[in-house]
Amino acid sequence: MDKYKGIYLILIGLLFCTIGTMFGCSYDMKRLRCTEGIQATLIGYEEHYIKEYSIQKERSYSHPVFEYEYGEVPYKETSTSGTNNAVGTVGKSYTIYIDPDDPSDFYFEGLARHLRKFIAGIIFGGFLLVVGLTDTIVKLFGLKGFIS
Repeated sequence: MDKYKGIYLILIGLLFCTIGTMFGCSYDMKRLRCTEGIQATLIGYEEHYIKEYSIQKERSYSHPVFEYEYGEVPYKETSTSGTNNAVGTVGKSYTIYIDPDDPSDFYFEGLARHLRKFIAGIIFGGFLLVVGLTDTIVKLFGLKGFIS
C-alpha cells in the first residue's frame, strides 16, 4: 500500500477536482442561460433525502420552490439545487433569473454561496494532487533527503 500511496492520492485528487469542476461548470452554464430577472414568491421547500453510507445516515436537502408568472403563464418550479439550510423566507418575493427559451429553468442568487463547497473540493483535490505527485517523484527518483 505504501508503495502506491502517491498514486492513490493523485487519483483521489483528480476525482475531487473533476467533480468540483463539473458541478461548478454546470452551475455557470445555468447562469449563462438564465438571463431574464423576474420577481417570484418563495412558497416553500421540497425535501430530498440522500443516504450517506459513510456515516450510515440520511441527510435532507431543501430545494426552494418558487411561484412566478412569465408571459402570462403561471409557473411553480422547484430548484434543482438544494442546501441543508433555508435560503429565504417563505412568502417573500425574490428576484430569480429564468431562461427565456425555457421559463421553467431558473437560477436563484441565494443558492450561489453554496458554490463554495465545489471550490473547496477543487482546492482539496489540488492539495492531494500536489502531495501525491511529490510522494511519487520522491519515490521514483530516490530523493529521500528532499522531504524528510
